[in-house]
Amino acid sequence: MIILAIDPGVTQCGIAVFDPSDHYREAGIICRSFSSEGKGGEEKCADFGRQLKHLINHYRPDFIAFESARRDIVPYKRKPDLAGARGPTVNADQMLLPEIQGHIRQAAIERNIAFDSVAPRSWRALIYGKGGGALTTDQAKEWARGTCDRLAIGYHNHNEAEAAMIALWGATCSQVYKALIYGVAI
Repeated sequence: MIILAIDPGVTQCGIAVFDPSDHYREAGIICRSFSSEGKGGEEKCADFGRQLKHLINHYRPDFIAFESARRDIVPYKRKPDLAGARGPTVNADQMLLPEIQGHIRQAAIERNIAFDSVAPRSWRALIYGKGGGALTTDQAKEWARGTCDRLAIGYHNHNEAEAAMIALWGATCSQVYKALIYGVAI
């Protein structure tokens, strides 16, 4: 059963393809990434959908696991401007994640592919163990790269490394995947 794992993003989307039945070789995880092109959010989301369609047609996954989008948009402090102001701002691409998530769900539904999503803190806690869910973004990226290095999983960037970790989560923790393996309808 082939798992397509997705660490969604329009700036850079990490994907991992994993067949756990292949003697459970973590090194057999194939990692890739892509960026969505377009002038604005709508064009970037449409391009994401096209690239996702191509990935699904190419890899023919039986299951799709993806990191779920946050429902709350967290502002961050920006660097001071020339006047010294430091007002909060949001990451505009973060606002597109729910739409991208919709593309993933719809692509799976149209092709009758089982899918499951997981919150970042949840998969990190399950894959990294105690304290993994409380990692900062930078720490989580470092842990993903370190885990890939230890498991001999090839990756080019932190998004690919995190997609590999989502693939491992799908194969070991997703109840939807387990039901699929055991032939239980959900």
